[in-house]
Amino acid sequence: MTSGTVPVVETPDEQAVIEATKDTETLPGSGTEAATIHRLDKVRLGPGDHGDALTTGYGIWSGVATEANPVLAPFGDAVPLLVLPVKFGLKKLLVAGGTAPARANVTIESVGAIGTCSNIAVLSGAAFAPAISLGLFCAIIYGDMLTKGYEKDTGRTLDGAPTMVDSDEPQAPDETGSSMI
Repeated sequence: MTSGTVPVVETPDEQAVIEATKDTETLPGSGTEAATIHRLDKVRLGPGDHGDALTTGYGIWSGVATEANPVLAPFGDAVPLLVLPVKFGLKKLLVAGGTAPARANVTIESVGAIGTCSNIAVLSGAAFAPAISLGLFCAIIYGDMLTKGYEKDTGRTLDGAPTMVDSDEPQAPDETGSSMI
């Protein structure tokens, strides 16, 4: 110990530390390198899940509609309260069975988008068949949006495989001479 002198310790820029450590964790199969954890890489409840629960709750509790899903209908007014833990549990079950968390999230949330959009249509006065058609359309768009965003953000498919070359760039011909599209 020296008296009269204080060692100068440079501290790194606080913002640089935050950015460097934000959302990083070692992913399984990634060795020792840190990889970014995307919001879909962990089982979570997303907008598709919440939208379905909220629109179902509004329809049931306002007396405008009843639950159309025959599996859930017996639970009556409790359906909106049960649907979120059930969806979370389904995602956990899929992951426990070997499905990648991102795949489980996108799959179950897309089903929630069917419910959300069809519920909004029914609450707006649409008949059941067109409402379900709209719900399916919404689910396709929602799932595609989540998938493309995930692939762009992470460079991986929902199942964890590396994504292919950006489709906007021309690709070199393969061994047979044809270029992949």
